[in-house]
Amino acid sequence: MQRSGLEASDRLQEPVSPRIQSQLPPYHISVTNKGSVPMSSKGYELLVREIYQQMLDQDQAQNVVVQHNVQKQGRATSHQIDVYWEFCLGGVTHKVAVQAKRWKNPIRKGDVLTFKGVLEDLPGTIGITVTSSRYQRGAVDVAKASGIMICNLQENLGSPVCVYPGATLTIMMKGFLKAPDGSHLDMLAEVAQKIPAVSDLSLKADSSWHQANDPLPEPMTLVNVPQPVQFYDQDGKELITLTRILGGFYEEMHREGQMSARKTHRFENPTFVKLVDPPFTIKEESLSATVVFTPKITEVVFKAPNVAVFILKNLHSGAEHHVVTRIP
Repeated sequence: MQRSGLEASDRLQEPVSPRIQSQLPPYHISVTNKGSVPMSSKGYELLVREIYQQMLDQDQAQNVVVQHNVQKQGRATSHQIDVYWEFCLGGVTHKVAVQAKRWKNPIRKGDVLTFKGVLEDLPGTIGITVTSSRYQRGAVDVAKASGIMICNLQENLGSPVCVYPGATLTIMMKGFLKAPDGSHLDMLAEVAQKIPAVSDLSLKADSSWHQANDPLPEPMTLVNVPQPVQFYDQDGKELITLTRILGGFYEEMHREGQMSARKTHRFENPTFVKLVDPPFTIKEESLSATVVFTPKITEVVFKAPNVAVFILKNLHSGAEHHVVTRIP
């Protein structure tokens, strides 16, 4: 008996949900240093200073010195500023004060109101708040109404490159980023690869075995399938995962030069899958899936061991700046 449809085919997906999705998670390799960079509050302020120094150096405002931990005299009192710079352009002096907060808790409305008071005592000063945390709704509203730019700064820990069994990557170097002392910080490259998407994934039960040993309930609706999907032998020992089976499909297709195919894996030895809801063990004959590869070109940063990439995001405009910096 071949079961078809969600009720009868055990249409499974790994590892996120038993519902069908268009793309399965691939095998990942990292081209960046994973793990957060240990940093004190002062270190975070210095990092913010360095990031804005890099941004200004690349902009029209040349030879601007970004300062850390400065005292600025206001109309009523003196204020400590985490990061500060000013420059003259077109006869107009531009002054910028940055509040850098490496906090675990979110930035509150009161925090922004306090910074607003500092800016009002320093006429003509633009205010920016940068945090590794998040902002409460009241803080966002006050910042927007007051003209204070709010930003989030996080280390980029993700890897844009995914490698599958049998995959071939074409890497084209675009250039190197060097520190002022001439040492290499990173290499910028373009990586051409093929990304697999999986659909119409189904299992075929061994109907003859079930008729003789353990009849399947009819109808049978799958509600809760264990993740990741694991296959077992008759003694309950783990044999193989769905991820490994799909990896075999990818490898065969790369080897045969296929961009799309309907692939089937037949279980040579007694193989079972365990369901949670309903609680049932099913003996399977085969697994089939449709795989389609899509070409993709990704710009990748290959970093030196002591280098980190940070993303500075303006939460008002959504604009992002990716900054490469050396870890002390």
